[in-house]
Amino acid sequence: NTHTIPTTPVDPGTIAGCNGVYRAGASRCYFTEIPKIQFNGTSLTASAVNNVQIWSSATGLPSSFSPNNFVTDGSFSVRFKPTIASTGNSQQGRVCSGPQAYNWSRVRIHLMLRRQGESLTTIYTTSASLDAYSTKINLPVLSGTTAPYVLEVMGIESDHRCKTEVYGNLSTAEKAACTAGNYWASIPLNTGGPTACVAVNLEFATDSTYDLP
Repeated sequence: NTHTIPTTPVDPGTIAGCNGVYRAGASRCYFTEIPKIQFNGTSLTASAVNNVQIWSSATGLPSSFSPNNFVTDGSFSVRFKPTIASTGNSQQGRVCSGPQAYNWSRVRIHLMLRRQGESLTTIYTTSASLDAYSTKINLPVLSGTTAPYVLEVMGIESDHRCKTEVYGNLSTAEKAACTAGNYWASIPLNTGGPTACVAVNLEFATDSTYDLP
């Protein structure tokens, strides 16, 4: 009997400026071209039941970025980096306030990946510190899919309550959650004017790109 020894794919050449992980069939670096997205708070909990998509690749991409970049039938990974949003407007149309934007240090985002025409599916969650990337999360895709997938942001939260100099004393439970880095709440929404916003950079990889680092 002949036994085939598995081999590791050989990177045919480093792509300039790409720190991704090469895999067989990759033709480019992972995608970083989605423009920064700014969000204000929402009182609605991220869930398929609430059907709240505060951003969708089906409607929120610039004309220069093809939806076909979301075509994959082998793998899809995504990560994000939160940054200060001190000017401009949020995705929901509110004016972002500079002073209020600095009242947090960590952000949690809720993401969904689904096929076009498919009903809402599982929501996946990941978090990151200010100006730092989250760990990548791998979202399930189906073999044989030829239409672009739709990536959606279903919710976003911050640790703003941990800023005691801004929001006052915390309960014992809140203090413990802040210390552990797992306190989350809706970003405060000032209904009367400028409000706190968080900016997010989304990056993703498919089976035709280098994987996220």
